[in-house]
Amino acid sequence: FSSRRRHTRYISVTGVQTCALPISATPITYEPAIKDPSELQTVLETAKPTEPGTVPCYLQKEPARKLVNLSKIPVLFMSAEGGYHRVFDRCVPTWLNQAGVKTDYVRMEDVGLRGNGHQMMMEKNSAEIAKYMGQWLAKNAPAKGMDVSKAMPPKTIPTFPTDSIAAKGFFYAGGSYVTDQNGKKIMHGAMYTEVWVPKRIKSPYPMVIFHGNGQTGQDWLYTPDGRKGWAYALMDAGYVIYMVDYPARGRSAYVPIKNADGKWIDGNFGIRTGLELARIWTAGRELGDFPRKDKHVQWPGSGKPGDPIFDNFIRTQVQFAGESTNLAVPAGVALLDMIGTPIVLMTHSQGGGVGFEVTEQRPKLIHAMVAIEPGGPQFGPVNTSNAQAGPRNPRSWGLTDQPYQYDPPASSPADLKVYLEEKQERPDEAKCWLQVEPARKLARWKNIKTLSISADGTYHRTYDPCIPKFLKQAGVDNTFIRLEDVGISGNSHMMMLEKNSDQVIGFITDWLQKNVLSVGSTSTR
Repeated sequence: FSSRRRHTRYISVTGVQTCALPISATPITYEPAIKDPSELQTVLETAKPTEPGTVPCYLQKEPARKLVNLSKIPVLFMSAEGGYHRVFDRCVPTWLNQAGVKTDYVRMEDVGLRGNGHQMMMEKNSAEIAKYMGQWLAKNAPAKGMDVSKAMPPKTIPTFPTDSIAAKGFFYAGGSYVTDQNGKKIMHGAMYTEVWVPKRIKSPYPMVIFHGNGQTGQDWLYTPDGRKGWAYALMDAGYVIYMVDYPARGRSAYVPIKNADGKWIDGNFGIRTGLELARIWTAGRELGDFPRKDKHVQWPGSGKPGDPIFDNFIRTQVQFAGESTNLAVPAGVALLDMIGTPIVLMTHSQGGGVGFEVTEQRPKLIHAMVAIEPGGPQFGPVNTSNAQAGPRNPRSWGLTDQPYQYDPPASSPADLKVYLEEKQERPDEAKCWLQVEPARKLARWKNIKTLSISADGTYHRTYDPCIPKFLKQAGVDNTFIRLEDVGISGNSHMMMLEKNSDQVIGFITDWLQKNVLSVGSTSTR
């Protein structure tokens, strides 16, 4: 039943709290019909409740109106003995039964389920509680003789077989307490993480995947036209994979508190409109203003608002908090520390910067990196409409604005002497800022293989070659691939969602197999 205001709709009666609207604060159908809640004639129980610590309940004056739309729905109402809800829990099932809805009110301790609070699904005996509910359902809502195929999702909801998946896990990495302006401590910065384990593990290196701006780990699960996402291909390739939602994003909590200076600790919210995303990611051929827009042919559908596939995509776009990137770095470090073994790090877009900083802090836990059109460029902005490089960013340490350890050492970004190339490699790619030789080396990246890839029809191509050039000059074993050069054409920035997404992830896993994975390192779960 709808009860969106349930926890705030209480009134005080002789020093106790009693629910004034036991079922719903929104309209609900009674017979005889009512137009206003005031038409429900109620009385307060006069008998003292038999259970200490509970309150009397409101009942309807007889003859009671009936909840006709609920009358054929059996209800199990469970109440935990240690929960604050016990004070008033009896009132809702009492009202339901009087209104003709068959409701079993179960005090959980009476059926051997002891010691629970309101969050019983998370407590030590949660499995026993679920078992009891299953037994109640089997008795009161049996499926025998019914067409159970009706329970299947409709064809409009995509589902995928999971033959290659042995196990899944869900947890939060990182997080710390912060104090708000009133001195209250609140947890923030924790990162939702989902881990999938294949039945046959073929890689000794788990894979951690960092998503882009406005995105979540959903990017790897399914495409907007209803096909399997990259997570399934990675299962087939034998990787244990970790997929995240950055802190203050998606399934990771945003903490709406301010610090002593009056600033939001997790930053201000932002979100791109559907039209903005269409211009750069999905409908570039018609709406974009970057050199290679006409080559983008792999988006499934028109890529514009109103197209069902585009609208499915837009439903996955979330608000992004201003501090989300900064919060993702310590959470990413915490995740690697929890895993505790070298990984393959795969990043996309904004995740590139997060991945670079995590790699700098935990280089011994990064065996290899795949950077899919990482955020950039490294030393200065680029006008993506005409592929013209902008001025040098004086805060850049080469990959992001955070310090990196160089050999010879650099004490500030100014120590990195750079110049702008005399000409770009291709007419639709910008000139890159490079170090003056002899170039300083990224001291912590000596043994990390990296693959950087760029799509054929993306605005990112205007500056995608620059980070690979910088990495190679800084002593990093880097391979840069323009996808059209290996027969994969027509993609834009969101290639993991496009028509040939299987071909793209197939290229990545093949490259890792040939260049990164140890021969013969397999185990079966």
